[in-house]
Amino acid sequence: LDAYGGEEVQASAPAEATPIEEAHGLEVEVFGCGHDPLNSTATSKSLLQEMAKAAGLKALDEVTYQFEPQGVTSLLMVEESHLAIHTWPEFGYAALDVVSGTGLRAGFVDDLLGLSKKLLECGEVTGRLTTRRHPLSR
Repeated sequence: LDAYGGEEVQASAPAEATPIEEAHGLEVEVFGCGHDPLNSTATSKSLLQEMAKAAGLKALDEVTYQFEPQGVTSLLMVEESHLAIHTWPEFGYAALDVVSGTGLRAGFVDDLLGLSKKLLECGEVTGRLTTRRHPLSR
């Protein structure tokens, strides 16, 4: 567990039994990524759609903004909550969030980390599972 109570997950770590069916959030950081994929609204939108599909979440609507001179923020609203990506191409870095009012399915973490690494052309991908402490999670 990290200092915030979340579980650290490394893309290179072997898959272990993790009680993610109770997790309601996943925070991902990607490093050493390609400038062009991080600066592409099409790549950001595609990644969020693929993430939602991998998690079994139903997409509702999306909004994406291209910053000048570089950077993208994209939000995909899903029936269960939302997915987001914020990119800093100049640093080869992006932060991604998945929030769901329902538990995330087993295997989703590995799927998301793999998709992020592939589509954003990243060297390092880390993730942290979080659990919401609201009445819906009981």
